[in-house]
Amino acid sequence: PGHVLITSYKDYWNGLATAVPVGPLPRAESVHLLRRRVPGFSDGDAGTLADALGDLPLALALACAGIAETGMPPAEYVRMHAERAVNLSRAGMTLGPRDSLTPVVSYAWTRLRFVDPDAALLAASCACLARWPIPVGWLTTAAAGLPAALAARLTDDLARPRLLDALTRSGLARLDDAGLTMH
Repeated sequence: PGHVLITSYKDYWNGLATAVPVGPLPRAESVHLLRRRVPGFSDGDAGTLADALGDLPLALALACAGIAETGMPPAEYVRMHAERAVNLSRAGMTLGPRDSLTPVVSYAWTRLRFVDPDAALLAASCACLARWPIPVGWLTTAAAGLPAALAARLTDDLARPRLLDALTRSGLARLDDAGLTMH
């Protein structure tokens, strides 16, 4: 009966609020999300991709960002996702049967490193901080402690928006008035 929605990985809110666990989306919602975010998806392509990603909302959003940016056909993304999962397992990473997010994040990270290495470095730096939004003003103030090329772009009023845009286009973070938030 309140007016506040709190999203949290922790259960600190027991007794203060009603918990509503959020898991995978129903398949119809996954298909709708994919078709809305990536024009030209057929129901079949969207269903195949949703199945490969376990209908996980963040995995779907990251896949949409990658597909929209690269123009990769859905079937190719599904193949790449499966191949990346095998490679991560061979590298010693333990992936559970429903762990479809790790290969998606791995691909988004790899693609960002190729497209804009400074944006990838910013993502890596922000990933070491708390989950709360990081004010852009703080990033510019803290830039002196970062590698020179990244610091130069963060403190340049013309370069900073392009840097942040590259990071948010990857789907790994979002930017709003509160700051930069890593997923």
